[in-house]
Amino acid sequence: MWEDPERGKRKAVLAKLRAQLLGPQKLPVKVRRPGRIPCPLQAGDVFLLTLADGRKARLRTLAVEGHRLGDFPIVELIDRRGRRFRQYRGDDAFDPVGSKEKWARFEIVDGIRDVPRPEDIQVVARGAPPKGPVTVITSMGWRALRMECARLLDEPGAQPQRGLFR
Repeated sequence: MWEDPERGKRKAVLAKLRAQLLGPQKLPVKVRRPGRIPCPLQAGDVFLLTLADGRKARLRTLAVEGHRLGDFPIVELIDRRGRRFRQYRGDDAFDPVGSKEKWARFEIVDGIRDVPRPEDIQVVARGAPPKGPVTVITSMGWRALRMECARLLDEPGAQPQRGLFR
């Protein structure tokens, strides 16, 4: 019909591809597993985490969950006396009393890039971890934990209450 000037180039490329496909296979390449992220904490540790503004937040490690990528801690924000902070927002969209989880508990699932430096975590006490399963509905990274702790420390409605039942 008509003569294609690119036909010779296409034919050469297809011949090279045919030789490559029919030729010997490459040696298999071993794929490394990603390295596990070690957890700087143990279940039952009470530690101080340095926040971005220099303040220190006191947290308790409730559990450390093992995963193929590393160990991820479940922590809760507490005050000096060990009382728990509430998961609280000042707007009407979030009801702290009616929610499933009213305590400020978080599972930390961050990778290698944001694990705090050893000088940012100061373990102040070691205790027994709670018995039984720990329920938590909020997961975040270390950077988000710092921001959330700073917000809850400033939020009056999240502060632990004095009283017999709180």
